[in-house]
Amino acid sequence: MSNQMQAMRELSVEEIVEKVREQTKFLEKDLIISLKTSRYKGEQAYAGQHAKMEVQTILAIRALEDARMRCGKILQYAGDGESIYDKMK
Repeated sequence: MSNQMQAMRELSVEEIVEKVREQTKFLEKDLIISLKTSRYKGEQAYAGQHAKMEVQTILAIRALEDARMRCGKILQYAGDGESIYDKMK
C-alpha cells in the first residue's frame, strides 16, 4: 500500500471529500484561465476548431461545478443533513 493511500485512510470521509471539493475549484479556475489564452484565437487548423475547443472547455467547467456540488451533498448527508450552502447565507 502506498504512503498516499495510508495517509488517505487516516482522514475522515468529510476531510477527503472537502479536499476533493477544494481541488475542483482550482481545476475550474485553471480552465477559466485557459479560455483567455491565445490558443483559442488566431489561425485554426480547421474551421470551427476554436469554437469546439471553447465549448468543450465550458462543458468541462460545468462538470467540475457539478462535481463540487455533489461533494457538498456528500458533506451535507455525512453531517446534520442541512445544506452547507444554506448555512453560508
